[in-house]
Amino acid sequence: MKKLFLLFTLFIICLLAACGEKSSVAEEQKNVEEIEKSPSETEKTEETNKDSSSLNTEEGEIQEKEAAAYVDALIQATVFQNAEKYAEKAPGPESSEEKQKDGSTQKGFFKEIYKQNTKQNMTGLPVTDEQVDKLTDAFLKALSVTEYEVIEAKAQSADKVKVTVSVKGFDDDLVNNKTEAELTQFISENKVGKEELVAKNMEVLTKNYEEVKDTLEPVNVEVDVDHNPDGSYVVMFQDQYLKGFVR
Repeated sequence: MKKLFLLFTLFIICLLAACGEKSSVAEEQKNVEEIEKSPSETEKTEETNKDSSSLNTEEGEIQEKEAAAYVDALIQATVFQNAEKYAEKAPGPESSEEKQKDGSTQKGFFKEIYKQNTKQNMTGLPVTDEQVDKLTDAFLKALSVTEYEVIEAKAQSADKVKVTVSVKGFDDDLVNNKTEAELTQFISENKVGKEELVAKNMEVLTKNYEEVKDTLEPVNVEVDVDHNPDGSYVVMFQDQYLKGFVR
């Protein structure tokens, strides 16, 4: 996931150099990998002291079913930006309204972190909020064409479950390669400055995300789910499943 804007900024640096411009972009770039922790998850740091041997067959089956349902719900809220589906799928005794509120939080956090990381990755470049907003919406649109299926959940202990998800993601390398090719042609045909070049890059990258239609062959990803003492479930590292959607 960290490759997403690393590729973007490295290409911008090369193009700016070709135009006789200089860029102050930092060497280390990160993007949606920081989405991997949700707001509620970072606050739930208490660990259980249950021994795995105390988990009987019936309890294990219930835990596996609920953990799988939670991962399903979390993917709906984050990848597909659907708080209603989150409320339908999420396990637990909470009301539908409470679950939808939680889903909306996950949804908003995912989108906002992508925006903030994008801005941080482009520090020193003349990028507007409007351009970042459009790029974010285009990226989420690309994610919306992907497919997935929760295929298995295995209790590892009384407080740990490993959930396996089959994912048909989209080809992010293809998006970046198309963007690079189009910008190279644009540079060869036009004399541009830094601001125009960056604006064109954002425009082309946004367009190419919007045009994503196809998915790749499915891959299986494993997601570690923690079962908290209060009965709730958390995925500490959402990047475990996101890497299947963006490839």
